[in-house]
Amino acid sequence: MTLQQFQRTYLITHSELMAVQIEYYNGETVWADTVTLKLKGRRLLSRQKWEFVPFALVFEKTIKFDFLDTFDNRIVSQPTLVRTESGYYLLLDPFDEGQPSERDNMVIASEFLYLLDEQGEKYQLN
Repeated sequence: MTLQQFQRTYLITHSELMAVQIEYYNGETVWADTVTLKLKGRRLLSRQKWEFVPFALVFEKTIKFDFLDTFDNRIVSQPTLVRTESGYYLLLDPFDEGQPSERDNMVIASEFLYLLDEQGEKYQLN
């Protein structure tokens, strides 16, 4: 599945953040290898019909994980998900909407990105 197909089928705008899971790789150094973001968002059923479903975005080979929040609101209102030359970049609290910036908050960047759909099927986004 391409990133564009995902973005046409699933909406992360105004979704509910259910969980953030971090899996660490413990070799010679320790780093967050995989970050899973569990959301309850909308999936397109037909032309103008959407349904709320749980799904997850799995970021593998994490490049950046910068999450500073009070978590007083679990609604993701203005996320940006883009593909960059080094992989994938998701920001949940953008400084400048639609454009990655060093001033962004709640950022996950990784080399690989997967969708875990509501049935638990895993699809690589490319």
